[in-house]
Amino acid sequence: MAHEKALDLLSEIFGNRLSLSSSDLELHGTSEAHFPVTAPNAVAYVNSIEDVKKLIGVCYEQECPVIAWGTGTSLEGHTLAPRGGISVDFSQMNRVLKINADDMTAIVEPGVTREALNE
Repeated sequence: MAHEKALDLLSEIFGNRLSLSSSDLELHGTSEAHFPVTAPNAVAYVNSIEDVKKLIGVCYEQECPVIAWGTGTSLEGHTLAPRGGISVDFSQMNRVLKINADDMTAIVEPGVTREALNE
């Protein structure tokens, strides 16, 4: 299997937060566009910046593609994995960190949806 060493190393780090289930792979290999399913080798569910740093480090060393995945509403196909790799699911990083009403800016984690920010 392509990227086997990266999968072994990431499995040690993420345990059950690294999914190889066919339903997860298909979901993360689908977009809202007409493109066919192009699944990654695995899906990593990250909880923190530290998780992301570890994942990126392993993937960089193993030359394994990384695909960012938010909520799966890609119309452009940018969440697909044509060369395999690891889909990084940011849905668990969903905190609003800071809202500055004076300049109308917000600092959020990548899993924050538009609806959640509006609330």
